[in-house]
Amino acid sequence: MAKSQKIESDSENNYPVELLTKRELEVLSYISIGLLDKEIADKLNISVTTVRTHCRNIYKKLDDKRRLLFSEKHILVV
Repeated sequence: MAKSQKIESDSENNYPVELLTKRELEVLSYISIGLLDKEIADKLNISVTTVRTHCRNIYKKLDDKRRLLFSEKHILVV
């Protein structure tokens, strides 16, 4: 990532993003701007399978299965 990015929890819905690892936060940042799994994998120099594993972990931890809601419910601070 060129710039340091941080995702804060949504105070209204109280999503526990502090439970996410640094890498999961990176993946979530890319999801929130609409990148595809392959694009995320290329940017992070990891496999698509690894990206999908991170996604499953994110969804499990945040209890939200819909990607589009991430960009609406989280604040991206650059």
